[in-house]
Amino acid sequence: MRAILINPRYTGYEIWNKQRKEEHLYDIDDVTLGHRTRMTHNPAEQWVWSNNAAHEAIVTTQLFGTVKQIRQQRSRMPQRLERPGGQPRGQRTYALRGRVRCAMCGRKMQPATIRHTIYYRCEFKEQEQSLHPGLDHPRTVYLREDVVCRALDRWIAKAFAPDRLTATLTALAQASAAANAAETPTPQQTQARKMVKECERRLARYQAALEAGADPAVVTQWINEAQADKQAARKKLDTPPAATRKKETPLTADQIREITEKLGDIAQRVQAVNPEKKSPLYEALGITISYEHAGRAATVRSRPLSAYRYSECPRGDLNPHAR
Repeated sequence: MRAILINPRYTGYEIWNKQRKEEHLYDIDDVTLGHRTRMTHNPAEQWVWSNNAAHEAIVTTQLFGTVKQIRQQRSRMPQRLERPGGQPRGQRTYALRGRVRCAMCGRKMQPATIRHTIYYRCEFKEQEQSLHPGLDHPRTVYLREDVVCRALDRWIAKAFAPDRLTATLTALAQASAAANAAETPTPQQTQARKMVKECERRLARYQAALEAGADPAVVTQWINEAQADKQAARKKLDTPPAATRKKETPLTADQIREITEKLGDIAQRVQAVNPEKKSPLYEALGITISYEHAGRAATVRSRPLSAYRYSECPRGDLNPHAR
């Protein structure tokens, strides 16, 4: 019924100019890849109606106009739809957002809710196909969140079980001591390394464009800009950092024993907590997942940004726990 009420052809008149062709580049940084043509809807004001009815009408023009007006009014109203779980639309929390990558192309898999089930998917569209020629990548790769989280929670529960908590904390303390001894690159240096690699990819594309017959003057300008960006990034890499990160004091045996007694059964709490509230835990543990679609296998790695954080909870007038 809705399709009939919003389609002007069912009023009996012939309609033209409802769509137009638009050409979009596959890659704005590499014009040699060509473009693709897509159809785009024109505004209703640009439609061309026939002077007389061309066939028998199913709905009147008055009814069509009324439906159109109602739809326009609804589109201007704020949408405050509530999900079944009581969470507003657009505010859903994904426990593994930004932590799952496709092993085939290396890109992050994006979360999506399909029929009340959370998936992480990697869509390999036309632009990606042109950037990765010869890569046998499915059109879309899916990975269910609940399947991964169940296995991940079992591993966390095993590592932090009461009988293994002391060993886990000791391993974290040793890892922290090793990290303190090693030189860790600053965020600026990490960004500079990424910029150098990106400039090298740009230079390779510009060289291919030049060999394909592109305008030498334009390509030369692109190459000079990429070379300048690359030199600026290398200069940042050669510059020593102005400040170093704060060194953490390793845990002592007594502190490890005290933490073990205070924390209790972490494994049971991890299993019982709502999945939507586990994101901070996965972030603290530095969880990253690489999904191999061909073997249906997910490789999970944990690299905490901070091996541990130990502090006493003050008991004062400003502490809500003391009241």
